[in-house]
Amino acid sequence: MCAEIEIERVKWLRPGDDAPMELTVHKVQGGIIQRMYLRNELVQDTFSSRPYQLGQACDGTIDDPVHGLFILYCRAMRLDAGKLYQAAYPDECGHYTLAYQEAVLLRARDQGIAEPAEWTDEAFNGLLESLGEINNHQLAQAVTAAHISLAETGIPNPPMRPIQDSATAIIGALLNISKIANDNRKGESDE
Repeated sequence: MCAEIEIERVKWLRPGDDAPMELTVHKVQGGIIQRMYLRNELVQDTFSSRPYQLGQACDGTIDDPVHGLFILYCRAMRLDAGKLYQAAYPDECGHYTLAYQEAVLLRARDQGIAEPAEWTDEAFNGLLESLGEINNHQLAQAVTAAHISLAETGIPNPPMRPIQDSATAIIGALLNISKIANDNRKGESDE
């Protein structure tokens, strides 16, 4: 058996009955082992292949790798991951700060993620599939709206602003496209 190297340990009290919970993640050859304990009794013991590949099926261990790749996509496209997350989930009170993103990205890289050399259509579609695998469908919609805006405007970083919900995110992205296109036309006619 290969050595296990602990890369994460989190303890908390389960809401409702305050039962002690613990989650550990160990790096092993070919992946990770995630274990969850309830009242010090093992209730989950999952091996998951790493490096995580875009589109890899959910096994209960892939949230950090998926969010790490979402953050990398946003940085590559010069999008604000926090604002996109807030647009998708406005009730979550802005926890997706830069410090939070850095912590997620560190955990994802510790586990192992296959980072695309470039964000091709195939990589982007893999990101959407991965977000769906962890039930972040509203985030996938917000990312899609931002991606469409980038593709249609050719602008590497369209202005992003907080939006109330995913339907409004799509409408906001489309309105943003019109504003940018009009601004570009004005700039061209002034020359």
